[in-house]
Amino acid sequence: MTRSPDPQASAPVTDDDIRAQARQALERGDFAWIEHRLAEGEVDLVSLTENLRIYQAELEVQNAELREAQARAERMAQRYSTLFSAMPLAQLVIDGAGLILDANEQANALFGLRQRHLRHHFLQRLLAKGEHDRLVDTLAQARITAANASAELRFIAIDGRIFGGELHLAPLAVPEDEPAQFICAVVDLTEHLRQEEILRRSEEKLDFLAHHDPLTDLPNRVLLADRLRQGIRRARRRSGGMALLFIDLDRFKVVNDSLGHAVGDELLRAAASRMAGQLRATDTLARVGGDEFVVLLEDADCARRAQTVAGKLLEVLEKPFFIKHQELFITASIGISLYPGDGEDADALLRHADLAMYRAKSLGRNGAEFYHAEMTADVDAHLELGNALRGALTRDEFVLHYQPQVELQTGRLRGAEALVRWRHPRQGLVEPARFIPIAEELGIIVEIGGWVLEAACAQLARWRALGLSIPRMAVNLVAQQIEREGFVDRVEEILARHDIEPGQIEFEVTESMIMHQAERGIASLSALRTMGSGVSVDDFGTGYSSLGYLHRLPINQLKIDRSFVSELDAQPDDAIIVRAIIALGRSLGLEVVAEGIETEAQARFLKNEGCRVGQGYLFGRPLPAEDFLTRYG
Repeated sequence: MTRSPDPQASAPVTDDDIRAQARQALERGDFAWIEHRLAEGEVDLVSLTENLRIYQAELEVQNAELREAQARAERMAQRYSTLFSAMPLAQLVIDGAGLILDANEQANALFGLRQRHLRHHFLQRLLAKGEHDRLVDTLAQARITAANASAELRFIAIDGRIFGGELHLAPLAVPEDEPAQFICAVVDLTEHLRQEEILRRSEEKLDFLAHHDPLTDLPNRVLLADRLRQGIRRARRRSGGMALLFIDLDRFKVVNDSLGHAVGDELLRAAASRMAGQLRATDTLARVGGDEFVVLLEDADCARRAQTVAGKLLEVLEKPFFIKHQELFITASIGISLYPGDGEDADALLRHADLAMYRAKSLGRNGAEFYHAEMTADVDAHLELGNALRGALTRDEFVLHYQPQVELQTGRLRGAEALVRWRHPRQGLVEPARFIPIAEELGIIVEIGGWVLEAACAQLARWRALGLSIPRMAVNLVAQQIEREGFVDRVEEILARHDIEPGQIEFEVTESMIMHQAERGIASLSALRTMGSGVSVDDFGTGYSSLGYLHRLPINQLKIDRSFVSELDAQPDDAIIVRAIIALGRSLGLEVVAEGIETEAQARFLKNEGCRVGQGYLFGRPLPAEDFLTRYG
């Protein structure tokens, strides 16, 4: 049987065919094929050798490329290992269901687990309650987009600590037949969130400080103006009313200057707390100056409530304050303006309430006044007087007048009271009642008081040289003087300079002032008494003294206020009060002086009741030094 010819045998064999067959044989390790082809003479040995050399070169190139790929893969693996393990970032590898396949040391430290414990946990177990759905959504986003996905989540460590973090997910390249894997990076936001909270609190504090007084935490002038404008708009819409109370603490400057700013600050805080306790939550209490406060009331019947609130504020401020183991007393002057009658804008209402406050202060303080249009003119005059008063001492415009004090039994001259007058360049003599309160406001009352003592002692020395002997000179003191450090030394210096015996000077302080004295003031009065000078309580009967407290004060004289003496004939109650004061003085071993005596009947009544010394127009009006010398010399 004839064998059919091999179709491949009849086809011409090219070098490329031989090269391909040789490569296949070498790959199979079939070296017999090469020997067979050489034996058959089908392949030229030289040609085959050349082809093998080419193939060998190709294999070397492929091997070099493979080695380079292996080295590159090793470098990538090392880089991955470094990034995964050495970077200061918590990283995990999870599958599509959230199962943790791998985790670095930072992840173990962050969540409080060792590596062998962390593996084969689900990432869901490291999330705080309520965060699972967000994780599922983030995984789905990374799977669908095949890109990075992130979310802010709350995580939980093994010890229960919950912290905020940022989760970043990125899909890993895996073979198609393997499940999806994701690389996770968890950024601990604890410090970031802490800094954000600090920043938020700082911003809140700055905003608070911009609108509140740092000492009392009350609204400041800026916030008050805003609330006032809002209140005016509401009142205008409702055709309603509104009231402003401008409050100034009386004698606060004395406390602040004499006892220091620390005590003054505590007093301001305590006063603010007391006032706030008298107001509703809808009212506004603001601090607008050193010792100035404003209350904003929004009421249908604002005038009635303003009067009620003012009374409550005055009442609570009158009670003693206990600051740093010291008992302090203050009062307040309150001015009231009403919307819309006293002004239709914030500035007008504040200005008019301020004017009304000054009116209350000029009427004796510790009171409240509603604004009236004529107050504007009064304040203009007040300001003009204050401007002129500033330089009065330098221009030598003050002068002393002297009013005699006599023994009621004999009519003999017992002494004189030095009374300061101001020779205004245009208005003539100005009474103390007009300019003393202004001097206190301007802070020059201490200088005026020092001038009075100096001038009175100098006059005593001059009278003595002229042959007029005055047994005793009464000089009025103000609270700011006796509370100022070095006051007693200053008195001793003045007395020594004019060769005046301490017993010749009687220092007068008002009852209301002595009842409100701080420890330093009382110590100064005690030093004056020890030195030999007298201390008299002026205007006695008007200040509601505590008799137990009065007994402990360093005083030797009571002066019955002129308001009781002037009505002795017409008011039986005044006679009862005068008798009681005289009896009180006698029981405490104090001399009693009655001032304001204008009639013989008044003098007779006082003499019969045992009052020893009198003063008033019946015995003589206040006179300049020359006239006093002429009359009594």
